[in-house]
Amino acid sequence: MAEQPPGARELTLDALTSHLRAEGLSVHKLPERLEVVDALPRGETLRKVLKYKLRERYSGTVK
Repeated sequence: MAEQPPGARELTLDALTSHLRAEGLSVHKLPERLEVVDALPRGETLRKVLKYKLRERYSGTVK
């Protein structure tokens, strides 16, 4: 799990979903789980987030 900045409150799934509900997000769009990571995988040239790497890492299946 990633380190949080000193003095920051712990981020929990309950806190996140409560905030999103208060902001009016539809229930079907609420996250089912929360994983805090140190960094997102990014491409070398454009530094965009590589979504296929995230899918491979967190889906449990590799296509």
